[in-house]
Amino acid sequence: MREFVFKILGFGLLPLIFLLPPFYILNNSGESFVTKNSFDKLIQSNRKYLIGYFYDESNYEYLKWKEIQIREKLDVMVIGTSRVLQFREDMFTNASFFNAGTTKVIFNSISDYLPFLRSIGEDKYPKVLIIGLDQFMFNSFWDPLQGETSLETKIPYKAFPASSSLKNVYEDLLNGRIDLETLFPVKDEENIAILGLNANVNKMGYRKDGSMLYGKQIEKLMNGDSTAGDFGFKFSFQQIEDNEGIFKHGMEVNPRSLNELNKLLDFCKNNGIYVIAYLPPYADAVNAVLESSGNYQYMEQVMGSIEHSFEINGFELWNMRYLSTFGSNDDEMLDGFHGGAVTKLRMIIFLLENGSKLNEYTDLNILKNDLKNRKNRYLVYDY
Repeated sequence: MREFVFKILGFGLLPLIFLLPPFYILNNSGESFVTKNSFDKLIQSNRKYLIGYFYDESNYEYLKWKEIQIREKLDVMVIGTSRVLQFREDMFTNASFFNAGTTKVIFNSISDYLPFLRSIGEDKYPKVLIIGLDQFMFNSFWDPLQGETSLETKIPYKAFPASSSLKNVYEDLLNGRIDLETLFPVKDEENIAILGLNANVNKMGYRKDGSMLYGKQIEKLMNGDSTAGDFGFKFSFQQIEDNEGIFKHGMEVNPRSLNELNKLLDFCKNNGIYVIAYLPPYADAVNAVLESSGNYQYMEQVMGSIEHSFEINGFELWNMRYLSTFGSNDDEMLDGFHGGAVTKLRMIIFLLENGSKLNEYTDLNILKNDLKNRKNRYLVYDY
């Protein structure tokens, strides 16, 4: 009988032993098991944080929504894909600001913008909305726009990991993506809360102002490390050659995209939201390949197809596809299609010097001084 009991206990302990390491890592890193109450308290405390996940990015949606809800009506808000995430609060010296841009969780399509604005509530609509209009949003081969994306008024928060996350921890321990140092959360001398494996391992995640820190990516680029993402823009070049991802070929602007854009602009006009939109930059080397391929005619047509809609609404539209337009270059690009904070600062300075309404919300001289004293060719500010 005793032997039988020990066998039962042994079989019961084996799964527990197997589960303990991933549970410990997920919990200790803040990747999972952070209660909604604890998460809300962190956001409401105004403490600086860096939140970056490996396995489940769905809470980014809640993070951005919650930050907007706890703030007073904003002067300036940014929305867009990951290509807008380097706009910083410090760049808007005379305004309340939040970067509501995100990765792939919310904004993949031009039809995602309007549902998002509706979801935050009328009392949270900003005075000025900066919109990144990615060129690929106007390509039907990337986004055929079969239907409008809808977002719930209240975005759910997820505290517990999917079962796949437990397996992923073991796989990443074996392949070196995470290591035993991950068992010990990052300690920051400036009392910055660190949540998530991406924040712990790669120093990558969202800051309090909604912007994204690309910690190790920047470190690698500064050191000329070829393991940096899209190093030398090789990944972008391969995507162009393979007709993949955001580099899907396309010859004409999708008329459905234009319709979605007009609905968005009408909504902003009717709700007193002033729009400043821009077409984001690609690295010069990437633009050269796009143009020489002859497979991206739609990109050449986007500006001409949408500028009238902005003119009749009295809004701003800026073509920032080429870095030389605002004095940037490939050395300031995080990869083939993401500009760093220095790139975004140069862009704002260009807008201010050319009469943008943003002159009401920031100080040109201060920003020029910030640019002069930037940390490096990617980062402007310390946090």
